[in-house]
Amino acid sequence: MRESRPHKRIFLVGLEGIDDLTALEPWFKSEVSVEQSCVPAPAAGELYHFEAIGLKVMTVEGSVVGHIREVMPLPANDVWVVEARDEDQSNREILIPVVADIVKEVDLKQGTARIDPPRGLLDEDEQA
Repeated sequence: MRESRPHKRIFLVGLEGIDDLTALEPWFKSEVSVEQSCVPAPAAGELYHFEAIGLKVMTVEGSVVGHIREVMPLPANDVWVVEARDEDQSNREILIPVVADIVKEVDLKQGTARIDPPRGLLDEDEQA
C-alpha cells in the first residue's frame, strides 16, 4: 500500500504499481484488505463497518436482539442487518437504522450495541 486517506464515507487506497485506471482494470471487483494498524481511528461517535460486524445487539432494557451480520451503507444512514433467533429457534433478519434516536451506545470492548427501538421495529407481526 502506497497511501490511504478517508474520503467522504469511504477510504481511498493507493497501491504500488497502480497509477491509472488501465492498471487498475484487472483488479475490478477484487477485495483488498488493509492491516487494521494502517487505518486511522474513527471520529468520535463513529465506527467502521468491520467493527460493527458480530456485535451483540441488545435493547436498552437488556433484551438480546441478535448479532450484526452485515452493514448496509445507504445514502441517509447505515443500516445494520441483525440476525435474530426467535423463540422457536428460527432465524430472522431485522434491519436497524443506525441513527442516534435508535442506536444509543456501542461498546466495542464489550462487543455490544444498545438500541432503543421504536414500536414495531423488532415485532415480526408489525413489520409486514
